[in-house]
Amino acid sequence: MEQKVKNFLEHILPGFSQYRYVLAVSGGMDSMFLGHLMLDLVDPSQLLVAHFNHRLRNQDSDLDENLVRHFAKTKSIRFVRAERTGEKTSEASLRNERLKFLEEVRTSYGFDFILLGHHLQDQLETFLMRLFRGTGLDGLSVIQPKNGCLVRPFLTCSKETIQEEVQRRGISYRNDSSNSDPKYFRNKIRIELLPQLEKIAGDYGGKEKWLSRLVPLFDEVSATQKLLNQQTKKRLEQGVAETPYWIRFSRSLYESFSNYEKRRALRSLIKKLQLEPLSHPELRRLMDHLDRLTKNAALPGLSVSYSCGFFYLRKYQRHTPKVKLDFEVSNRRVICSSLGLQVRLEKNMNDLEFRQSRPGDRLGSKKIKEYFLKKGIPRLERELVPVLAKKNSNEVVWVLTEESSLGVIEKLDFPFAVGPA
Repeated sequence: MEQKVKNFLEHILPGFSQYRYVLAVSGGMDSMFLGHLMLDLVDPSQLLVAHFNHRLRNQDSDLDENLVRHFAKTKSIRFVRAERTGEKTSEASLRNERLKFLEEVRTSYGFDFILLGHHLQDQLETFLMRLFRGTGLDGLSVIQPKNGCLVRPFLTCSKETIQEEVQRRGISYRNDSSNSDPKYFRNKIRIELLPQLEKIAGDYGGKEKWLSRLVPLFDEVSATQKLLNQQTKKRLEQGVAETPYWIRFSRSLYESFSNYEKRRALRSLIKKLQLEPLSHPELRRLMDHLDRLTKNAALPGLSVSYSCGFFYLRKYQRHTPKVKLDFEVSNRRVICSSLGLQVRLEKNMNDLEFRQSRPGDRLGSKKIKEYFLKKGIPRLERELVPVLAKKNSNEVVWVLTEESSLGVIEKLDFPFAVGPA
C-alpha cells in the first residue's frame, strides 16, 4: 500500500518528497495511519501534526488529543492544536471551523500542503449524501484528490485496506463514538445504506471489486465537471463584473444559457462570493427570482437584485452599510482609490467638490435619478457614481462616467454598467 500511495502522491504532486505537509490527525484509524505512512515517505522535519479538538465528547475528546500529542512527540514531529470556539455543531460548521484552523496553521508555519485521511468509502458516502439531498454534476464529482492546498492521498484506498495495514503495523488509534450517532446524515449513510449496497455487491463480483469500479467512475465525473467548468468560466468572463460590493451579470447573458448552464453558472458565481453552496431547491428558488426579474430577494446568505437589465448577487446583510468613497484632490488632480479613478482638471475649482451622487442631486434642470435612468445605470451602482458638484449644494456639474470640458478622466477601473443590457 505504501507504494500505491507514493505513486498516487507523485501523480497529483510531482516531486512530492520536497514539500512540507500539515497532517490533519484526529486520532482515528485513518489519520493515525496517515501520520505513520508519511514518516516512511518524507523526513519528520517536513511534517507538522495539527489536531482540532471539537469538544463534543468530554473526556474522550481529550484522550484523542493525548494520543495524537504522544504520537507527535515520540516521532519528533511538531504538534499544534486548537479547539472549537463556535456554538454550532452541525457537520458543516465543524468541518469549516476545522479547515479554517488547518489553513491558518499551514500559512503561519510556512508549510505547503494539508494532508487529510479521507478514503474511498468517504468518497462514496459523500456521493450518496449529495445524491439524496439533490445536486448537479458539481456535487456528484465529490471529493477531489487535490483541491488547492488540501491533498487526500487515500482516496483510491478502501477502508479495509487501511485497516489491514494498521493491524499489521500495530498502530494505536481511537474510535470516535460520535461516528455511530444517527443524528448525523453521514452516519446514517454509513450504518444503514452502505451495508445493504455491499451485500448486493456480493452477487456481482464482491465488495472490493465493486469499490474498485468506483474509482474510474469518480475520475470520469471529475474530468467532465472540469471541462464544463472551463466552458462556463469562458462564457462568464465575457459578461460578469466582480467588485468588492457585488457580482453583476446581464439579463441577456443569463437568458442565453440553457437551464442546465444557468445552474452551473450560478453555482460558480455563488462560489466566488465565498458562500456555502445552495441546495437544489434553493437554487431553483434563485432561478425563479431571476426569471421573474424580482427587484430584491434573499436566500440563505445571499441577496439578489435586478435593475436596468442587470442582476446583482452579494452576501446577505440585514442592513447593507453605505459605501463611503474618499477623494484626494491635489494640484488639479483627483484620485479615488476605491474606484481606480484618476482625473486631471483643466483649472482650479475651489467652489466645487468631488463626492458620491446622492438623492436630491440635480444635473441641470433634471433630477440626477432621471439621468441615471436615461443612461441605464442600475440602482445599486448609483451611490458609487462620482460627481463634481457645487459645495454645500445639490447642483451637479459633472458626472464622472462621461467626458467633460472640465477635466480628463485618465483612469477608471470600476466596471460601471452601461445599460440597458
